[in-house]
Amino acid sequence: MAESASAKQGEEVGHILILTRNGVVGELIRAHLSAEGFCTTIVPAPFALADGQKYRRAIALCDCDSLYAVNFREYAEKIITWADSQGFRTLFFAVDGDDLIHEALDLGAWGALALGDGVERLTGAARAISGGELYFPRKIIASKIMESPRRKTAEAGCASALSHREREILAALGNWGSNEEISLKLNISAHTVKTHLYRIYRKISVKNRSGALIWAMQNMPDQMGGNTTTPSR
Repeated sequence: MAESASAKQGEEVGHILILTRNGVVGELIRAHLSAEGFCTTIVPAPFALADGQKYRRAIALCDCDSLYAVNFREYAEKIITWADSQGFRTLFFAVDGDDLIHEALDLGAWGALALGDGVERLTGAARAISGGELYFPRKIIASKIMESPRRKTAEAGCASALSHREREILAALGNWGSNEEISLKLNISAHTVKTHLYRIYRKISVKNRSGALIWAMQNMPDQMGGNTTTPSR
């Protein structure tokens, strides 16, 4: 694995794990992000990463053009599950089409950039995600927001239906809240956090953390510490 030196600014914005099998692309991305002050590591085989805890609060930047062949959903789900288990946030790069970007959002990614987007967009995406924001194309976010009125009418009252603990857990999602970190912060077990999240998803009619975060930003912004959803264009 090729790793850049740590910079003061990089320590503030976090570590970027560049998941790619294309060495040329990896070096191009690493050079750009390192120049912007990020600590970066090229990881050609993410599931073989020996010590994920070394990169706590990292962003897993996935080069889709080199890492999956046919089934994006299967690949993305596997990457996101792995990243969540390590406490990483997932950003997909070079995603081929709006449908796949929608899938990335639905599966729980923190951001996605389309095939053809230049590496210069990665800086804004990485900074937004490091700050607790989602980063997707404006039209994808708009379509997601437009889905809300078509959901069950009862959802309008979901915010009041959440318990105080459930609200605490939702707020923690926007602050690098892995199950383990939330459990330590709230002095409960990681299993209890998982159970609460399952109940929250059911109450607010979402499928995953990204959906819950979008919902929370819209319905309880005062408790989200100013976290927002950033449109990439």
